[in-house]
Amino acid sequence: IINPYSPILSQVFNVKYILSHYPLPRFKLINRAEEYWAYLYEITEAKPICSVVPLIGSELVNSEAVIESFELLPDQINIIARSSQSGIVRLNMTLDRYWSAQVNGKETTILPINTIFAGVEITPGKSTIVLKYDYWPLKLFAWISVFGLIASLILLRYLFRGKINEAYHPSSLL
Repeated sequence: IINPYSPILSQVFNVKYILSHYPLPRFKLINRAEEYWAYLYEITEAKPICSVVPLIGSELVNSEAVIESFELLPDQINIIARSSQSGIVRLNMTLDRYWSAQVNGKETTILPINTIFAGVEITPGKSTIVLKYDYWPLKLFAWISVFGLIASLILLRYLFRGKINEAYHPSSLL
């Protein structure tokens, strides 16, 4: 059980809202459903979904590092980051083997950050990052389903060929 007063909710899991049966004065109350004894709170110190962090052994103390643009699409994330030195763009999303990354048009490795989150290394200057999600098993299962449907329709057509026409033939009404 996670202590709702712990900053780990907003810092690690990037939780934006919490539903509780108990009053939590630390957070901003959004709604209270008295008949269910439930409180809905907003966690105002939630971290951004994406940020630039320094490489191990270096600091971003005297440098500027900003995310200029962040676009979230159903199967793709587009990011434009600018940094005066090398760094890592850290994403508050779980690391998954179906993600692939490109930085400035070149394939790159997605780095694990804090074991479960994802990061992409960038060089000084402007970096265009494209993360694509390709869950190929879903496409495979979709094609198998389509093939199964077509095979079933052909089989039904073969099994009932002529029987439907015979049932409605005028000679059958006599």
